[in-house]
Amino acid sequence: MRQNETMRTISSLVAMILVLQLALGTAWAAPNVTFNSSTVATTSTYNVVTLTNSATLTTLGPDTPTITANNRIDLQSGSVGINVTLAGAAVSVPLVKSTSGTVTLSGQSTVSELVGVLGGTLALGTNERLNNAATLYVDGAASVFNLQGFNETVKYALLYNSATLNGTGTLTADQYALKGATVNGNLGTGALFAIGGTNLLNGTAAATSVAVQPGATLRLGANNRLADGATLYVNGAGSIFDLQGYTDTVQYALLYNSATLSGTGTLTATQYALKNATVTGNLGTGDLFAIGGSNLLNGTAAATSVAVQPGATLRLGANNRLADGATLYVNGAGSVFDLQGYTDTVQYALLYNSATLSGTGTLTATQYALKNATVTGNLGTGDLFAIGG
Repeated sequence: MRQNETMRTISSLVAMILVLQLALGTAWAAPNVTFNSSTVATTSTYNVVTLTNSATLTTLGPDTPTITANNRIDLQSGSVGINVTLAGAAVSVPLVKSTSGTVTLSGQSTVSELVGVLGGTLALGTNERLNNAATLYVDGAASVFNLQGFNETVKYALLYNSATLNGTGTLTADQYALKGATVNGNLGTGALFAIGGTNLLNGTAAATSVAVQPGATLRLGANNRLADGATLYVNGAGSIFDLQGYTDTVQYALLYNSATLSGTGTLTATQYALKNATVTGNLGTGDLFAIGGSNLLNGTAAATSVAVQPGATLRLGANNRLADGATLYVNGAGSVFDLQGYTDTVQYALLYNSATLSGTGTLTATQYALKNATVTGNLGTGDLFAIGG
């Protein structure tokens, strides 16, 4: 997803959060009502509908009554069942869990398109309790959405400010936004955004697009948390994908604009693209491209093909960062492979079209091919060919 589309989506989600906050502070003319036990519902209109002490709304007979809440439906304690039609007024009414303790949603709530967990735990009692079009908003250190062993589908899932997703089931959404969140449960397909803070991914994520935005960290809590077919896009100052000591595999890994890959584990991709990036973690097999800016390779790269494109610099941060069997291809004006003071060995070293080998270290290859190249660094043993320029 392009960055402007991402920001439009996040803006729309913020607007939904404002609706939730407005509901918590808005008074309506209709009365409030609290259900404390099993209740046979009749068609009625209220301001706030509160379910507490394991209250269950049920229907008697063939007719399904409608309870209209103008403001919000407030879940407070116990195993709450909602088996009647719940309706909102002018806008979809939020389903809110704002008190401490745990509420287990045993009945089905398909009316609310905004579900807020602002305190305590909202737990599923079985599969698919929420509206598939809902935005699930979990906010705060004491706020937990617990899948238990069940699955749930919503439109958007937002976990902010130390919020937690628990359980062994899977939460599926079109888009997920994490801001200082802990994900212990699993995430399904869709697009995953780390938009701020440090986010710990203990569960798996089947998202095909994973974006880490400026100032955000996405940290692995175990091996192979991301989908093998995913595109990982880490972009902007302070954006970090932290492997810790784990390994993961994706289809494409893109690190742009002062992004960082950190940790001691290994990230493997079919292709890697670096643009002014810092790679402290290790890269696995595949094709590595430095496409712009200055890129620092502190970790190792097992890529069999390493290309430095016009205007880009790939700089070693230690000895022997590249695979011994790699082909290093530095091509075009402003393309630089900078040894600094280190040494490295590859199979083939090709410097073409105003490319530069810089530094005080030594690059060793079986064969070197130079075409209008500048060699400031040192070349080791092997066969050297000047083929043009």
